[in-house]
Amino acid sequence: MKMKLLFCSIIVFTFFISCEKPEENISRVTYFPEFDYKGSEVNLIPCSTLFNEPGVTATEKGLQLTVNKVVSQGIYFGSSNDLTSIAPDKYVINYSAVNVDGFSGERSRTIFAACNGDLKNSLEGLYTSTVVRNGVVSAQYQNLKYVIIKKSADGTYAVSDAIGGYYEYGRGFGDAYACLGLGIKVLDLANNSFEFIQPSAGVGAFGGNIKISECTVNNIDQTIIIKSKWVTSSTFDFVVTLKQIKI
Repeated sequence: MKMKLLFCSIIVFTFFISCEKPEENISRVTYFPEFDYKGSEVNLIPCSTLFNEPGVTATEKGLQLTVNKVVSQGIYFGSSNDLTSIAPDKYVINYSAVNVDGFSGERSRTIFAACNGDLKNSLEGLYTSTVVRNGVVSAQYQNLKYVIIKKSADGTYAVSDAIGGYYEYGRGFGDAYACLGLGIKVLDLANNSFEFIQPSAGVGAFGGNIKISECTVNNIDQTIIIKSKWVTSSTFDFVVTLKQIKI
């Protein structure tokens, strides 16, 4: 009799357990911020001018979201991110917004600022770049955008990337692979006589040692040719042709 009662109790307990409603899996749709992007993603600005911010708005299903804006310091030369009187450099403006579920969206705008030099009295300017490495010509490394040359306080000229954006733009590796630190001191511009301040960090995150051997300025063609040798685990010869563009 006791065994029958025990058996019946187990059946009743199991019945109540099996009838208990399981927790439902709840899913929902989230709508990521949609950005209305005014103006251009890439902006070319003459130095010492005001950058007029075209603006960016963000919405979620038609409802406006708060957009946060962060302006980077100058990527190449560490210039101030005050865009009211812009110094020669590359800047990035990052925009972000968060929807009601806490998911964020982002957009960005890039600014290249440079002063216009005439290549007779000044090397300053914004340039496109064509790079030949170890004698190899490839469409991938032609018309790369952009290289900046700015005049420093000591009268030398600083170049944003001594190898013309070969890895930064040609390979698409980004700013960390620019060859920073090249300075050009003009001794006699008419006769292409220069002294070079060599980059101390080699080619960006790759490191190594780069040596500038020659610089040739042609004010008729508005070009500058920079030749260098990069020594790392291998040795590479670069010939960079910079073509000035007016902004």
